[in-house]
Amino acid sequence: MHSFAQHRLAPGQTKPGETRGLVLNMGWRYDLMLWWNNFLLRGKWQALQQKSVDLANFQAGEKVLDVGCGTGTLTLQARALVGTTGRVVISQVNWRVSLR
Repeated sequence: MHSFAQHRLAPGQTKPGETRGLVLNMGWRYDLMLWWNNFLLRGKWQALQQKSVDLANFQAGEKVLDVGCGTGTLTLQARALVGTTGRVVISQVNWRVSLR
């Protein structure tokens, strides 16, 4: 994809190097962090996830696109709701996080 933005460096500024993917490669640590947050918040995080699924109102046979699915926590709930007649497709920057 072409960017029309002009990226210019200030005088004396060097171009940043590549990132090491520290955030993108967290996988199981991310799930552990969410579990810990849910524990500290006394279940409010899990309640928020459930509310998100309820608001989406998935029906059997529907097609669902989950962009930025992370470790797939909500994706698995969506898959259970759309059933075998539905379909769930994910889009994730780092597939190592999603494959669990």
